[in-house]
Amino acid sequence: DVWAYVDSVGGWADYHAHGIENNAFLPHDEAHTAEDYRDFFAWRNWLQRRYPNIRPAVGEIAYTTSEAGVVATDEEKRGDWATYERLIKGLATGAEIVFLYQIEDHPWPEGAFSGSGVYPALMDSVRALASEPREAPEASGR
Repeated sequence: DVWAYVDSVGGWADYHAHGIENNAFLPHDEAHTAEDYRDFFAWRNWLQRRYPNIRPAVGEIAYTTSEAGVVATDEEKRGDWATYERLIKGLATGAEIVFLYQIEDHPWPEGAFSGSGVYPALMDSVRALASEPREAPEASGR
């Protein structure tokens, strides 16, 4: 009944996709294969077939290779941004708006993901951050 009502008045539904499996973010070259990321597209197709007046959105996406609960270092962020950009742009092919996390990091109260922004409004920022040179793993001590 809720879906039918939202469809009748026109509204939004959102999905969360991260690139996480088994409570950890997947490595850069595998992030797009995570089940929650891939399932967004199946969910969107289901939504559009059943409720064409509900607009799809991604309510949350984040990506980091830092340890759980740890704010990423600047080097880790630079290394992660290209992958994050690919995930954002991939989801944006099926969502009208994507709410981003990891734009600003704060150590508390939420931990690594407390900042937010909206894509495509932040498209230029996402592009700029993703094009920052990635530090070689041995230079960052990994």
